[in-house]
Amino acid sequence: MVTVGIVDDSAFMRNILTEILEQRGHDVVGEASDGESAVELVESTDVEVITMDISMPGQGGHWAVDRIMERHPVPIVVLSAHVHEDAEEALELMERGVVDIIRKPGGKERSVSLWDRADEVVERIAGASQSSARPGSMANSTAGSATRGTGAGTGRLAESKASSSESSRAGSVSADAPESSKTTTLLVGSSTGGPKTVETLLANLPASLDLRVIVVQHMTDALTGSFAERLDAATDLEFREAGPNETVRGGEGVLAKGGYHLEVTGYRRGRIDIDLSKAPKINNVRPAVDATMRTAADVIDDHMIGVILTGMGEDGAIGIKAVADAGGRTIAQDEATSRIFGMPKAAIETGSIEQVLAIDDIPEAIVSLCTDERSD
Repeated sequence: MVTVGIVDDSAFMRNILTEILEQRGHDVVGEASDGESAVELVESTDVEVITMDISMPGQGGHWAVDRIMERHPVPIVVLSAHVHEDAEEALELMERGVVDIIRKPGGKERSVSLWDRADEVVERIAGASQSSARPGSMANSTAGSATRGTGAGTGRLAESKASSSESSRAGSVSADAPESSKTTTLLVGSSTGGPKTVETLLANLPASLDLRVIVVQHMTDALTGSFAERLDAATDLEFREAGPNETVRGGEGVLAKGGYHLEVTGYRRGRIDIDLSKAPKINNVRPAVDATMRTAADVIDDHMIGVILTGMGEDGAIGIKAVADAGGRTIAQDEATSRIFGMPKAAIETGSIEQVLAIDDIPEAIVSLCTDERSD
Protein backbone atom coordinates (compact mmCIF):
# COMPACT_ATOMS: atom_id res chain seq x y z
CA MET A 1 0.00 0.00 0.00
CA VAL A 2 1.17 3.49 -0.88
CA THR A 3 0.01 6.68 0.84
CA VAL A 4 -0.89 9.25 -1.83
CA GLY A 5 -1.77 12.94 -1.83
CA ILE A 6 -3.78 14.29 -4.77
CA VAL A 7 -3.35 17.90 -5.92
CA ASP A 8 -5.77 19.14 -8.60
CA ASP A 9 -8.08 22.13 -8.82
CA SER A 10 -10.79 19.87 -10.23
CA ALA A 11 -12.84 18.16 -7.51
CA PHE A 12 -14.12 15.78 -10.19
CA MET A 13 -10.58 14.68 -11.08
CA ARG A 14 -9.61 14.32 -7.41
CA ASN A 15 -12.61 12.06 -6.84
CA ILE A 16 -11.82 9.88 -9.85
CA LEU A 17 -8.17 9.47 -8.83
CA THR A 18 -9.13 8.70 -5.25
CA GLU A 19 -11.56 6.00 -6.34
CA ILE A 20 -9.03 4.45 -8.74
CA LEU A 21 -6.23 4.38 -6.16
CA GLU A 22 -8.34 3.15 -3.25
CA GLN A 23 -9.92 0.37 -5.33
CA ARG A 24 -6.38 -0.94 -5.85
CA GLY A 25 -5.48 -0.91 -2.19
CA HIS A 26 -3.71 2.43 -1.83
CA ASP A 27 -4.48 5.09 0.76
CA VAL A 28 -5.30 8.65 -0.28
CA VAL A 29 -4.32 10.61 2.82
CA GLY A 30 -5.22 14.08 1.62
CA GLU A 31 -6.25 16.35 -1.23
CA ALA A 32 -5.33 19.88 -2.27
CA SER A 33 -6.64 22.27 -4.92
CA ASP A 34 -3.78 24.77 -5.21
CA GLY A 35 -0.05 25.13 -4.64
CA GLU A 36 -0.20 26.49 -1.11
CA SER A 37 -2.40 23.68 0.17
CA ALA A 38 -0.22 21.16 -1.66
CA VAL A 39 2.79 22.23 0.39
CA GLU A 40 0.71 22.03 3.59
CA LEU A 41 -0.50 18.55 2.63
CA VAL A 42 3.03 17.25 2.25
CA GLU A 43 4.22 18.81 5.49
CA SER A 44 1.26 17.64 7.58
CA THR A 45 0.90 14.00 6.46
CA ASP A 46 3.03 10.90 5.98
CA VAL A 47 2.37 11.00 2.23
CA GLU A 48 4.79 8.85 0.17
CA VAL A 49 3.97 10.32 -3.24
CA ILE A 50 1.79 13.09 -4.59
CA THR A 51 0.05 13.57 -7.91
CA MET A 52 -0.11 17.17 -9.09
CA ASP A 53 -1.72 19.14 -11.85
CA ILE A 54 0.39 22.10 -12.98
CA SER A 55 -2.27 24.60 -14.07
CA MET A 56 -3.97 25.67 -10.83
CA PRO A 57 -5.20 28.98 -9.41
CA GLY A 58 -3.05 31.04 -7.08
CA GLN A 59 0.42 29.63 -6.55
CA GLY A 60 0.44 26.95 -9.24
CA GLY A 61 2.21 23.67 -9.74
CA HIS A 62 5.66 25.03 -10.61
CA TRP A 63 5.78 27.01 -7.38
CA ALA A 64 4.53 24.03 -5.37
CA VAL A 65 7.13 21.68 -6.83
CA ASP A 66 9.93 24.08 -5.88
CA ARG A 67 8.66 24.57 -2.32
CA ILE A 68 8.11 20.86 -1.73
CA MET A 69 11.56 19.89 -3.01
CA GLU A 70 13.17 22.58 -0.85
CA ARG A 71 11.29 21.89 2.38
CA HIS A 72 10.13 18.28 2.43
CA PRO A 73 11.08 16.39 -0.74
CA VAL A 74 8.76 13.58 -1.77
CA PRO A 75 8.26 11.97 -5.19
CA ILE A 76 5.95 14.05 -7.38
CA VAL A 77 4.00 12.69 -10.35
CA VAL A 78 2.55 15.37 -12.60
CA LEU A 79 -0.81 14.63 -14.20
CA SER A 80 -1.38 17.23 -16.87
CA ALA A 81 -3.30 17.51 -20.11
CA HIS A 82 -0.75 19.86 -21.66
CA VAL A 83 2.80 19.29 -20.41
CA HIS A 84 3.64 16.61 -22.97
CA GLU A 85 2.83 19.08 -25.74
CA ASP A 86 5.82 21.16 -24.58
CA ALA A 87 8.96 19.05 -24.18
CA GLU A 88 10.94 21.96 -22.77
CA GLU A 89 8.40 22.50 -19.99
CA ALA A 90 8.43 18.78 -19.22
CA LEU A 91 12.23 18.74 -19.01
CA GLU A 92 12.12 21.83 -16.79
CA LEU A 93 9.70 20.09 -14.42
CA MET A 94 11.99 17.09 -14.18
CA GLU A 95 14.87 19.44 -13.44
CA ARG A 96 12.80 20.95 -10.63
CA GLY A 97 12.29 17.50 -9.12
CA VAL A 98 9.30 15.81 -10.77
CA VAL A 99 9.74 12.03 -10.98
CA ASP A 100 7.18 11.21 -13.69
CA ILE A 101 4.75 13.00 -16.00
CA ILE A 102 1.48 11.36 -17.06
CA ARG A 103 -0.78 12.79 -19.72
CA LYS A 104 -4.15 13.54 -18.15
CA PRO A 105 -7.14 13.10 -20.46
CA GLY A 106 -9.23 16.18 -21.06
CA GLY A 107 -12.64 17.08 -22.32
CA LYS A 108 -15.91 15.22 -21.82
CA GLU A 109 -14.28 11.79 -21.95
CA ARG A 110 -11.67 12.42 -19.28
CA SER A 111 -13.24 10.13 -16.66
CA VAL A 112 -13.70 7.26 -19.11
CA SER A 113 -10.16 7.65 -20.47
CA LEU A 114 -8.64 7.73 -17.01
CA TRP A 115 -10.49 4.60 -15.99
CA ASP A 116 -9.31 2.92 -19.20
CA ARG A 117 -5.71 3.68 -18.16
CA ALA A 118 -6.22 3.11 -14.44
CA ASP A 119 -3.80 0.21 -14.08
CA GLU A 120 -1.01 2.11 -15.85
CA VAL A 121 -1.62 5.29 -13.84
CA VAL A 122 -1.62 3.42 -10.52
CA GLU A 123 1.49 1.43 -11.44
CA ARG A 124 3.41 4.61 -12.27
CA ILE A 125 2.27 6.39 -9.12
CA ALA A 126 3.21 3.39 -6.96
CA GLY A 127 6.53 3.07 -8.77
CA ALA A 128 7.33 6.73 -8.19
CA SER A 129 6.77 6.26 -4.47
CA GLN A 130 9.74 3.88 -4.42
CA SER A 131 12.05 6.69 -5.56
CA SER A 132 12.12 7.82 -1.95
CA ALA A 133 13.97 11.04 -1.22
CA ARG A 134 16.83 11.02 1.23
CA PRO A 135 17.53 14.03 3.44
CA GLY A 136 20.07 16.47 2.10
CA SER A 137 18.55 18.38 -0.80
CA MET A 138 20.19 21.77 -0.48
CA ALA A 139 20.84 23.30 -3.88
CA ASN A 140 18.30 24.80 -6.26
CA SER A 141 20.71 25.16 -9.18
CA THR A 142 24.12 24.14 -10.34
CA ALA A 143 25.35 27.67 -10.88
CA GLY A 144 27.88 29.39 -8.68
CA SER A 145 28.86 26.35 -6.62
CA ALA A 146 31.93 26.39 -4.43
CA THR A 147 35.11 24.72 -5.60
CA ARG A 148 35.50 21.34 -3.92
CA GLY A 149 37.85 18.41 -4.30
CA THR A 150 39.99 18.44 -7.42
CA GLY A 151 39.54 21.00 -10.17
CA ALA A 152 39.18 24.74 -10.13
CA GLY A 153 35.85 25.31 -11.81
CA THR A 154 35.28 26.19 -15.43
CA GLY A 155 37.41 28.03 -17.93
CA ARG A 156 37.04 29.05 -21.55
CA LEU A 157 34.56 27.73 -24.04
CA ALA A 158 35.11 24.39 -25.70
CA GLU A 159 35.28 24.38 -29.46
CA SER A 160 31.75 24.53 -30.79
CA LYS A 161 30.31 21.67 -32.84
CA ALA A 162 28.39 24.30 -34.77
CA SER A 163 28.24 28.06 -34.44
CA SER A 164 24.51 27.90 -33.77
CA SER A 165 25.12 26.03 -30.52
CA GLU A 166 27.78 28.41 -29.20
CA SER A 167 25.37 30.63 -27.30
CA SER A 168 23.89 27.68 -25.37
CA ARG A 169 27.20 26.63 -23.83
CA ALA A 170 28.41 27.21 -20.34
CA GLY A 171 32.11 27.85 -19.84
CA SER A 172 34.17 24.69 -20.15
CA VAL A 173 37.55 23.39 -19.20
CA SER A 174 40.37 23.84 -21.66
CA ALA A 175 39.77 22.49 -25.13
CA ASP A 176 43.45 21.57 -25.35
CA ALA A 177 43.22 18.18 -23.65
CA PRO A 178 45.79 15.79 -25.15
CA GLU A 179 44.71 13.71 -28.09
CA SER A 180 45.50 10.01 -28.11
CA SER A 181 44.50 6.74 -29.69
CA LYS A 182 43.31 5.76 -26.23
CA THR A 183 39.69 6.71 -25.56
CA THR A 184 37.65 6.66 -22.39
CA THR A 185 34.10 5.47 -21.77
CA LEU A 186 32.14 7.91 -19.62
CA LEU A 187 29.09 6.43 -17.86
CA VAL A 188 26.71 8.98 -16.31
CA GLY A 189 23.67 8.24 -14.14
CA SER A 190 21.15 10.77 -12.85
CA SER A 191 17.54 11.21 -11.85
CA THR A 192 15.69 13.99 -10.00
CA GLY A 193 17.06 17.36 -11.05
CA GLY A 194 19.25 15.71 -13.65
CA PRO A 195 18.54 17.19 -17.09
CA LYS A 196 20.28 20.55 -16.65
CA THR A 197 23.00 18.94 -14.50
CA VAL A 198 23.81 16.40 -17.21
CA GLU A 199 23.85 19.17 -19.82
CA THR A 200 26.19 21.27 -17.66
CA LEU A 201 28.59 18.35 -17.28
CA LEU A 202 28.72 17.29 -20.93
CA ALA A 203 28.79 20.82 -22.38
CA ASN A 204 31.97 21.50 -20.43
CA LEU A 205 33.98 18.57 -21.78
CA PRO A 206 36.43 19.31 -24.64
CA ALA A 207 35.94 17.52 -27.94
CA SER A 208 39.58 16.47 -27.95
CA LEU A 209 38.88 13.88 -25.27
CA ASP A 210 37.03 11.84 -27.92
CA LEU A 211 34.90 10.24 -25.22
CA ARG A 212 32.38 7.46 -25.69
CA VAL A 213 29.49 8.63 -23.49
CA ILE A 214 26.48 6.73 -22.17
CA VAL A 215 23.90 8.63 -20.10
CA VAL A 216 21.09 7.08 -18.10
CA GLN A 217 18.55 9.67 -16.95
CA HIS A 218 15.34 8.47 -15.29
CA MET A 219 12.84 9.77 -17.83
CA THR A 220 9.83 8.57 -19.82
CA ASP A 221 10.07 7.60 -23.48
CA ALA A 222 8.03 10.70 -24.37
CA LEU A 223 10.95 12.89 -23.33
CA THR A 224 14.21 11.05 -23.96
CA GLY A 225 14.21 11.87 -27.67
CA SER A 226 13.86 15.60 -26.98
CA PHE A 227 16.48 15.49 -24.24
CA ALA A 228 18.94 13.71 -26.53
CA GLU A 229 18.42 16.42 -29.15
CA ARG A 230 19.10 19.08 -26.53
CA LEU A 231 22.34 17.37 -25.51
CA ASP A 232 23.38 17.09 -29.15
CA ALA A 233 22.89 20.84 -29.61
CA ALA A 234 24.62 21.79 -26.36
CA THR A 235 27.71 19.59 -26.53
CA ASP A 236 30.59 18.70 -28.83
CA LEU A 237 29.37 15.11 -28.92
CA GLU A 238 27.35 13.54 -31.69
CA PHE A 239 24.52 12.72 -29.32
CA ARG A 240 21.38 10.64 -29.91
CA GLU A 241 18.74 8.57 -28.18
CA ALA A 242 19.95 4.97 -27.96
CA GLY A 243 18.44 2.39 -30.30
CA PRO A 244 18.65 -1.40 -30.48
CA ASN A 245 21.87 -3.09 -31.60
CA GLU A 246 23.94 0.07 -32.00
CA THR A 247 27.62 0.93 -31.71
CA VAL A 248 29.05 3.89 -29.78
CA ARG A 249 32.37 5.28 -31.01
CA GLY A 250 34.70 7.99 -29.79
CA GLY A 251 33.09 11.44 -29.94
CA GLU A 252 29.59 9.95 -29.69
CA GLY A 253 27.06 9.92 -26.89
CA VAL A 254 23.82 8.03 -26.33
CA LEU A 255 20.95 8.54 -23.91
CA ALA A 256 19.07 5.53 -22.56
CA LYS A 257 15.62 5.38 -24.12
CA GLY A 258 12.74 5.77 -21.70
CA GLY A 259 11.06 2.47 -20.83
CA TYR A 260 14.13 0.37 -21.74
CA HIS A 261 17.30 -0.67 -19.97
CA LEU A 262 20.41 0.22 -21.96
CA GLU A 263 22.77 -2.75 -21.80
CA VAL A 264 26.38 -2.84 -22.97
CA THR A 265 26.72 -6.08 -24.91
CA GLY A 266 30.23 -5.92 -26.34
CA TYR A 267 33.47 -3.99 -26.66
CA ARG A 268 36.03 -4.26 -29.43
CA ARG A 269 38.62 -1.97 -31.00
CA GLY A 270 37.43 1.04 -29.02
CA ARG A 271 33.79 0.58 -29.97
CA ILE A 272 30.94 -0.22 -27.59
CA ASP A 273 28.02 -2.40 -28.63
CA ILE A 274 24.73 -1.61 -26.90
CA ASP A 275 21.20 -2.94 -26.97
CA LEU A 276 17.83 -2.12 -25.43
CA SER A 277 16.09 -4.46 -23.00
CA LYS A 278 12.59 -4.76 -21.58
CA ALA A 279 13.89 -6.80 -18.64
CA PRO A 280 12.10 -6.15 -15.33
CA LYS A 281 12.59 -2.81 -13.63
CA ILE A 282 15.56 -2.40 -11.32
CA ASN A 283 15.10 -0.09 -8.33
CA ASN A 284 11.57 0.38 -9.70
CA VAL A 285 12.91 2.19 -12.77
CA ARG A 286 13.60 1.39 -16.41
CA PRO A 287 16.05 2.57 -17.63
CA ALA A 288 18.19 1.86 -14.58
CA VAL A 289 21.71 3.16 -14.06
CA ASP A 290 22.64 -0.15 -12.43
CA ALA A 291 21.71 -2.10 -15.57
CA THR A 292 23.99 0.00 -17.77
CA MET A 293 26.97 0.30 -15.44
CA ARG A 294 26.97 -3.39 -14.47
CA THR A 295 26.90 -4.58 -18.07
CA ALA A 296 29.57 -2.04 -19.02
CA ALA A 297 31.80 -3.26 -16.21
CA ASP A 298 31.32 -6.83 -17.41
CA VAL A 299 32.55 -6.28 -20.96
CA ILE A 300 34.68 -3.12 -21.20
CA ASP A 301 38.32 -3.89 -20.42
CA ASP A 302 39.54 -0.36 -21.14
CA HIS A 303 39.49 3.00 -19.33
CA MET A 304 36.09 3.84 -17.78
CA ILE A 305 34.81 6.69 -15.64
CA GLY A 306 31.51 6.36 -13.77
CA VAL A 307 29.68 9.46 -12.54
CA ILE A 308 26.62 9.53 -10.29
CA LEU A 309 24.66 12.78 -10.28
CA THR A 310 21.65 14.18 -8.44
CA GLY A 311 18.63 11.94 -7.91
CA MET A 312 16.22 10.25 -5.53
CA GLY A 313 16.70 6.69 -4.42
CA GLU A 314 19.67 4.34 -4.70
CA ASP A 315 19.92 3.48 -8.39
CA GLY A 316 23.54 3.47 -9.52
CA ALA A 317 25.07 2.31 -6.23
CA ILE A 318 25.49 -1.28 -7.39
CA GLY A 319 26.56 -0.15 -10.84
CA ILE A 320 29.23 2.28 -9.64
CA LYS A 321 30.69 -0.42 -7.40
CA ALA A 322 30.88 -2.73 -10.40
CA VAL A 323 32.71 -0.02 -12.37
CA ALA A 324 35.19 0.46 -9.51
CA ASP A 325 35.70 -3.27 -9.09
CA ALA A 326 36.49 -3.50 -12.82
CA GLY A 327 39.22 -0.87 -12.44
CA GLY A 328 37.19 2.16 -13.52
CA ARG A 329 37.42 5.59 -11.91
CA THR A 330 34.44 7.00 -10.01
CA ILE A 331 32.96 10.40 -9.15
CA ALA A 332 29.81 11.49 -7.29
CA GLN A 333 28.19 14.90 -7.24
CA ASP A 334 28.38 16.61 -3.86
CA GLU A 335 25.43 17.36 -1.59
CA ALA A 336 25.59 21.13 -1.96
CA THR A 337 25.03 21.11 -5.73
CA SER A 338 22.67 18.10 -5.90
CA ARG A 339 18.99 18.84 -6.22
CA ILE A 340 18.43 15.57 -4.33
CA PHE A 341 21.38 13.81 -2.70
CA GLY A 342 19.88 10.30 -2.66
CA MET A 343 21.73 8.62 -5.53
CA PRO A 344 25.12 10.25 -4.88
CA LYS A 345 24.84 9.48 -1.16
CA ALA A 346 24.01 5.82 -1.84
CA ALA A 347 26.96 5.58 -4.22
CA ILE A 348 29.32 7.18 -1.69
CA GLU A 349 28.15 4.74 0.98
CA THR A 350 29.39 1.81 -1.11
CA GLY A 351 32.96 2.99 -0.50
CA SER A 352 33.62 2.90 -4.24
CA ILE A 353 33.60 6.65 -4.97
CA GLU A 354 37.03 8.26 -5.38
CA GLN A 355 35.98 11.91 -5.67
CA VAL A 356 32.96 13.85 -4.40
CA LEU A 357 32.75 17.12 -6.33
CA ALA A 358 30.58 20.13 -7.09
CA ILE A 359 29.05 19.84 -10.55
CA ASP A 360 31.21 22.65 -11.94
CA ASP A 361 34.37 20.76 -10.93
CA ILE A 362 33.47 17.37 -12.41
CA PRO A 363 34.45 18.19 -16.03
CA GLU A 364 37.99 19.14 -15.05
CA ALA A 365 38.29 16.02 -12.92
CA ILE A 366 37.29 13.92 -15.94
CA VAL A 367 39.91 15.66 -18.08
CA SER A 368 42.54 14.95 -15.41
CA LEU A 369 41.61 11.28 -15.22
CA CYS A 370 41.75 10.95 -19.00
CA THR A 371 45.11 12.76 -19.10
CA ASP A 372 46.53 10.46 -16.43
CA GLU A 373 45.38 7.40 -18.34
CA ARG A 374 46.86 8.58 -21.62
CA SER A 375 50.20 9.40 -20.05
CA ASP A 376 50.60 5.84 -18.72
